[in-house]
Amino acid sequence: MNLTAYTYRLPFSQSLKNSQHTYRYREGIILYLETSERSYVGEAAPLPGFSSENLADIKAQTKKHIKIWHSLMGHAQPFQLLQNHYQQPIASSLQFALDTLASQLEAHRTGKSLQQLLFDQWNKKTPLNGLLSLSTNEVLSSVGKLKEEGFTTFKCKVGINFEEELTQLQKIGTHYPDFRIRLDANRAWSLPEAASCFEKLANLDIEYCEEPLAKSTPENYKELALQSSIPLALDESLNMHTKQWMELLPHISFLIVKPMVIGSFERIKKIYEQSIRSEKKIIFTSSLESSIGRTITSILASGWGAKDHAHGLNTGNMLEQDITANQPMIFNGSINSSDMDAVTVTNTHLETITTKIISST
Repeated sequence: MNLTAYTYRLPFSQSLKNSQHTYRYREGIILYLETSERSYVGEAAPLPGFSSENLADIKAQTKKHIKIWHSLMGHAQPFQLLQNHYQQPIASSLQFALDTLASQLEAHRTGKSLQQLLFDQWNKKTPLNGLLSLSTNEVLSSVGKLKEEGFTTFKCKVGINFEEELTQLQKIGTHYPDFRIRLDANRAWSLPEAASCFEKLANLDIEYCEEPLAKSTPENYKELALQSSIPLALDESLNMHTKQWMELLPHISFLIVKPMVIGSFERIKKIYEQSIRSEKKIIFTSSLESSIGRTITSILASGWGAKDHAHGLNTGNMLEQDITANQPMIFNGSINSSDMDAVTVTNTHLETITTKIISST
């Protein structure tokens, strides 16, 4: 058995902007575990603006702990042993990568699929939302293309120039009234601004708005929920490892879960269990990572995600190059999640698009 770490940098086809950040490329670490029977891969990719760690942090931790991780993977139940290891300051994205490796390893050793290992039941098909830019002059043709591809829900960023965004949304609502619309404001507005924007959006079918408020206090969320019928969703407030999101739960309807940012599968499962108790819907979304992380996120969505809502995993086409092609496979606006296996990739292929930084042997 050998564990090797590689770094990667994958450029986006075009820069991605929200009200807080501009993303030009995606970078992270690939952990490649090779056994006598097969190989496994996991991805650690901190997301700027969300993750508390950066690439330098996870490179340093990988070099420090890789021999320990190699040893843990050699045990019969590495998935359980890793939870104790996480009591040390292991970055969340590395926890996600390590749990990815350990769960694949345990599933293979027990003759199960990842879904069978992790869940009692899961969705055979996971619907996805399409992504739409409101800054294009061809917004209606873009929505038409999403419809042809089988999507019934789309998500778009708002809060950069709301009046122009509103004009585009009203145009879409007139021509495509059956589409569900998701908005992501990335904390762009004050409470009065959000209330005003929501009032102007009242005639549209807005499924929810993520993180509308610059000051995400329980008082502000309660007041906004009282002033508007548009459902509210937590993204940054949930994924940035603050405990405040629990105080916001009474005033929201959806939890947006980014596994790469949250970290361990155990922590994600606890959020899922809390969502059941509080009757909130969980929407899984990628962190703009490579096919490796998206595939594992798709598997988690099939078991712990909302069954009757689309998930945000349609981001692979934003990358100019990916680790593997067409994984997970998207067809007619959905991913076939039935016993979906994890990503398979050889170290020979990895070495053509990544840079080796350390090996456990």
